[in-house]
Amino acid sequence: NAINWLLRKVRTQPITVTCCPASPEVSSCLIFVLLLNIVFELQYLYKTEFEFIFMDSSNYEQLPVGKEIIGDFGNYLKEGNIYQVLIHEGKGIGMRTPKKVKLLVTDAEEGAKGNTVTGAKKTVTVETGLYVTVPLFIKKGDIIAIDSESGQYLERISQ
Repeated sequence: NAINWLLRKVRTQPITVTCCPASPEVSSCLIFVLLLNIVFELQYLYKTEFEFIFMDSSNYEQLPVGKEIIGDFGNYLKEGNIYQVLIHEGKGIGMRTPKKVKLLVTDAEEGAKGNTVTGAKKTVTVETGLYVTVPLFIKKGDIIAIDSESGQYLERISQ
């Protein structure tokens, strides 16, 4: 048995995937890492030029997390939603991101009548400002699911 890890030196190096044999030492290492780094459920408030601002709802403390930590997932952050943020020494150093996000379509042109070619697409805007390519039947007010890793449309969510 082996365990895949996403490891990096805190705030200094990119994440690397490392494969370790399963052993008591590896399990002890994981417990030690969990003691040093705590995952908090924080509410996303807003973004600035260099960071995203989250709030701990239990004490209203605000915590900035750098754009380099959030990466492309920043395109999917929805104000008011709760996200799991990894904290080390009072700073956000990571974030658990869902594979699929649900966002409201805020702007969509009507599909051309009679344009029923298989696989016909159009571009819409979702509530975070992101542009997404979707099938012609998607309209303003629909909620759609998007793959947060690829940015691709997955499905329309029934309301």
